[in-house]
Amino acid sequence: MLVPVCITKEADGRLLASVPDIPDVTASGSELDRTLTRIHLKLEGYVSELLLAEQPLPEIRTLKEIQNSVQIADCYEIHINLMHLQAVAKHQWGK
Repeated sequence: MLVPVCITKEADGRLLASVPDIPDVTASGSELDRTLTRIHLKLEGYVSELLLAEQPLPEIRTLKEIQNSVQIADCYEIHINLMHLQAVAKHQWGK
């Protein structure tokens, strides 16, 4: 699963990562690599919770669709390994 993430610079100089299609998932940091790592971990946690609750995953637009609608941010794609998260959920929770 590829999830587009947008990075903007806050007034205080910190970077804010957000997922346009999942508004509750955000992360911040002072360096790009740390900010991307934090948002990746939050995304994995969010997806894991949905999988454990047997809830549907949200519809995710492509990076190109996001870039066409968001002009003020740098956008990246984060890979979420659904097979791995499903296996971990089964192992930890017996589902």
